Amino acid sequence: MFWVLLKKQFTEIFKSYFYNPKNNTGRSSKSTVVMFIIFGAAMVFGLGGMFTALALALCASLHSAGADWLYYAILGLTASAMGVFGSVFSTYSGLYLAKDNDLLLSMPIPVKYIIAARLSGVYLMGLIYSGTATVPAFAVYLIFGSFSFWSVTGGLMFVLLISVIVLILSCMLGWIVAKISLKLKNKSFITVIISVLFIGGYYFVYFKAREWINALIENAAEYGAKIKGAAYGLYLFGQAGTGNRLPLIIFTLSVTAAAALVWFIIERSFIKTATSSAAVSGKAYREKTVKMRGAGSALFSKELKRFTSSANYMLNSGFGCIFMAAAAVALFIKGDLAVTALNGFSGGRLTAVIALFAFCFMVSMIGTAAPSVALEGKNYWITRSMPVSSYQILLSKLQLQLAISGGASLPLIAAVVFVLRKTPFEGAAFAAAALSLIPLYALWQMFWSLKNPNLNWTSELIPIKQSMNVAVPLFTGWGYTAVTGGACMLTGYFTGGAICLAFLAALNLILSLLLWNWLKNKGAAKYDAL
Repeated sequence: MFWVLLKKQFTEIFKSYFYNPKNNTGRSSKSTVVMFIIFGAAMVFGLGGMFTALALALCASLHSAGADWLYYAILGLTASAMGVFGSVFSTYSGLYLAKDNDLLLSMPIPVKYIIAARLSGVYLMGLIYSGTATVPAFAVYLIFGSFSFWSVTGGLMFVLLISVIVLILSCMLGWIVAKISLKLKNKSFITVIISVLFIGGYYFVYFKAREWINALIENAAEYGAKIKGAAYGLYLFGQAGTGNRLPLIIFTLSVTAAAALVWFIIERSFIKTATSSAAVSGKAYREKTVKMRGAGSALFSKELKRFTSSANYMLNSGFGCIFMAAAAVALFIKGDLAVTALNGFSGGRLTAVIALFAFCFMVSMIGTAAPSVALEGKNYWITRSMPVSSYQILLSKLQLQLAISGGASLPLIAAVVFVLRKTPFEGAAFAAAALSLIPLYALWQMFWSLKNPNLNWTSELIPIKQSMNVAVPLFTGWGYTAVTGGACMLTGYFTGGAICLAFLAALNLILSLLLWNWLKNKGAAKYDAL
């Protein structure tokens, strides 16, 4: 029975490799093998290559400074963080709050078998992610550090014990995430906030990594002494990786004891946690008058709720808002640096044109209209059964895109006009050109959303991320940006940037009117025929 549960768990983890959600069928053996090869290549050459570069940057210098333990301590902490990040959410959803917990617990299956199978899945994910850092660290140390029986033993145990540490931490954090999720009413915003913070943290670390590595190498002895004095456990942790026998034994026994304690706690609390449900607070009925709304307002509210109820929809279709907000803040804080950089391209003659070029790319990354028709899915007939026209339905989807793009664009446009401090005519021309792009991109996405929408999807990620109706308007929008921006830069030297921007604003408005007319007539007819 345990092996059956284990097979089921691993199949769930790699479900997308065996099952095609687009057509609700199983994948062929060849397709499954290819997908596993691609996944393996991404992990080995992508993450593994990144951590190999980190290990190469640290190993020789720290070894020559006699701080081999510091090398293993740094790579071990990095691997632990990577492993926990890769497995904590699978712990939350796969161990504690799996959808089939009630079904399995109703069967004559020992609870310890269910827990062991679920923990095996968590361990596998943690090992995959942590291994991308620990295996390169071990291999690089044997080549550029020390090669002996105990260094090999310590390195192998380092890889193994880090994966167990990741399992322990994932179980602890997964339990916390599960408890918090049961208290939350709207989890989508929490997911978006966490994702944005992680992305921001990643890029911060990425740009600071070289500076930190150089500082660490130059002051290895000083930092090593501080860590040894303030965090002796971390010192033993690193010494165990080098193969020092006593720290290795202490480290192994400590991790084993912690793992046994976690198993004991999970076994005692699993049923209570797995069968918990979100708390439902009772509400007393209070009679109140409901204000009537028009059809357009109700349809727009429906689209807005659909957007804010899905973390996938917000992250993938509204990610440009984050870039625009960050750009606006950066301009107000470091505007002089931005002006200096822009002036360097054209001597200050085409700064507004270059700024618009960057604005185009950011606003094109806001794309709620492109997947909006396909996202109706099986609910398509709900709005079709209401006394509203197809044009009203499509207009509400367009209005959502305009509201989000406009709200994110206005602070950035104001920042550009304020920072560049151009003539009133050039500032107005930039604002007109930037604002005219918003309806153009929205209408262009609506045009493609009606081309061949897939209403029979099984996962919302298919219309949001894996659809030509999303990819084509994005890349063609970038192409339009490149062509018009290039034309403005070529002619701007002779006519001036303001005139080019004014002509571009007029062109955008003309194209928008043509697309609007198409949407009102042929677009509505296509929606009727879906």
